[in-house]
Amino acid sequence: MRIISIINQKGGCGKTTSAINLAGITARRGFRTLLVDLDPQSHCAAGLAIPEQRIDLDIGDVMLAGADQHVDPTRLFWRASRNLDLAPSRMKLAGLESSRGGLADKPDKERRLANVLSRFSRNYDICFVDCSPSIGLLTYNALAAATDILIPVETSFFALQGATKQVGTIKSLAKKLGSSAPYWLVATIHDEGSVLACDLLEELRRRFAKRVAPHIIRRDPTLKEAASFGQPVVEYAPNSMGAKDYTALAEWLLETVTPGHESRPRIPDALPVEGDLAAEPPHVEVVGAMESKLSLGKRSPASDSASLREAPGVPVINPPSVSPAFRDFSPPPAPPPPSDHPAPPTPGVTVSPPGSGLSMAVAEPRATQAIRTEVFVNVQAEVAEAAEISRAEDMAQRARVMLLKRADERLRQMISQGAAGTTSGAELAEIKPIPPVVLQDSVRAKQESVRQLLGVRQTRSGVLFVQPLTAGLRVSVAGDFNGWSATASVLKRNEALGVFELCVPMRPGRYRYRLVVDGRWTADPFNDQSEPNEFNELNSIIEVEEQQG
Repeated sequence: MRIISIINQKGGCGKTTSAINLAGITARRGFRTLLVDLDPQSHCAAGLAIPEQRIDLDIGDVMLAGADQHVDPTRLFWRASRNLDLAPSRMKLAGLESSRGGLADKPDKERRLANVLSRFSRNYDICFVDCSPSIGLLTYNALAAATDILIPVETSFFALQGATKQVGTIKSLAKKLGSSAPYWLVATIHDEGSVLACDLLEELRRRFAKRVAPHIIRRDPTLKEAASFGQPVVEYAPNSMGAKDYTALAEWLLETVTPGHESRPRIPDALPVEGDLAAEPPHVEVVGAMESKLSLGKRSPASDSASLREAPGVPVINPPSVSPAFRDFSPPPAPPPPSDHPAPPTPGVTVSPPGSGLSMAVAEPRATQAIRTEVFVNVQAEVAEAAEISRAEDMAQRARVMLLKRADERLRQMISQGAAGTTSGAELAEIKPIPPVVLQDSVRAKQESVRQLLGVRQTRSGVLFVQPLTAGLRVSVAGDFNGWSATASVLKRNEALGVFELCVPMRPGRYRYRLVVDGRWTADPFNDQSEPNEFNELNSIIEVEEQQG
């Protein structure tokens, strides 16, 4: 696995922007890509629409873990988009470098990140490490693990002066750590219309010659817009100037081989076709006591049961924060950039055959199949609409902020023109306030109706359990009806409907049950019927009535 660390102790030079967009482009090219955030500000998670408050295991937790501790990849890695996983950070990562942070007293304190990445090196082709704007233990770890080093440099006077010191610092640290990774300077936030910026770019190339990447990143507001919508620019605006610049840089990096190391990523077997970029959860397969293998695609039945088994006697990392039961791996979709040509109509959704996603223990009469077909066609439409509604709330807020910014810029421009005598007060009065973007009550009502379709209900064929695909990677149900087994009743993925589902034949009676989501036991969040158990937790309840006729 090739590891490219992006380092500069100067802030605001485009480190995080470069990390997110280079990772997004290599993932789009079909390379299995890992993005590691070593910045306590957690900007990579924000730039990929991953909520920091729902992160319960970060890269710092894993760096502190011993070699004999099992790392659960389903808790560490977040699927940002197809082929792209994020190992996030949190604010507490800032304390890791302190004398009492736990890292400074480790004998291999500079190589903890390299050890972590070696566990998963077979699962990824390329890794980008976003570093904090400082030189400390975290940066030492990024240097020790790197096969290549990128130094983003803004084409400004102070940035140019700092670049010389930055290169000297990296050389001395690399010598101390025994690293032979080559470094490359990348000109970022470059203003082509500025004579000073162009002169500074030429001076940068004169000073560092072949150490300067042949491609520059020009200043482009689209890069900030893409980050605000939680997407790499190549997905948000693939024809923008920023997307073209980062694509050229990424392709150059993929063709550049580290001297002395054959670190060029493997060529993917099949590149994704345009438009086939839906987020897809990683396939987790346990291959040893201290290693887990992540790969794309659906799980095989054999790996389903193996993925949750842990080696006996191997401790598990359990940070004090409580993990949420449900994660959403898909960032909210962004509206397309302005275009003179209307977008083609979106093709309709294809409904899977009736009952194709259900595992039934008994055959059904045709009338029952017809009823179930009607129910799940409604589920498909309602669940899809609910996903759009939940995303729409976030998108509405972001869109309003951007509209206000644009209106404010336009207002300042017209006021300045008015001060020069070119704009009248009547023209300024034409600027009308932007109406708030809100969701209609009817839409919210539909969202509530979708919640009623999820959970558990009795049907003529048995008890039907339905959970959203965003619940996790693997969902099973354990209860009185199966001896509280976490593996006997595994819900099946139905990609067409966007749900996990399972129908279990049960005799009339009262049953207690709990969901097992990626190995964590939890009550059914869509079932209000529950009671406390002996562990002071909640068991969900389903009462099965005798069928009439």
